[in-house]
Amino acid sequence: MRGRISMTYDVDLKSALIDPSAVFKRPQDVLKCSLSSADKIRILKAWEYDLRLMQTADEENMTGDEGNFLQEIHTLLRDINSPTI
Repeated sequence: MRGRISMTYDVDLKSALIDPSAVFKRPQDVLKCSLSSADKIRILKAWEYDLRLMQTADEENMTGDEGNFLQEIHTLLRDINSPTI
């Protein structure tokens, strides 16, 4: 049976906090980097903040991946903060 390959990579934390979308293609990619869980949470929250700034008052008119990425970020933050069994 084949095991799942876990690919991690190094990122510059400062750059990732300033502009997460410039460092990562999508929020899920944050989990693949070699940073600590606390740093991953900081990056995801920075990304969430950026996305919220881009939202318009009428979320139904939101274009692009902002809405999907916000949901993905919320799920990832919940998963990171959940104790494993």
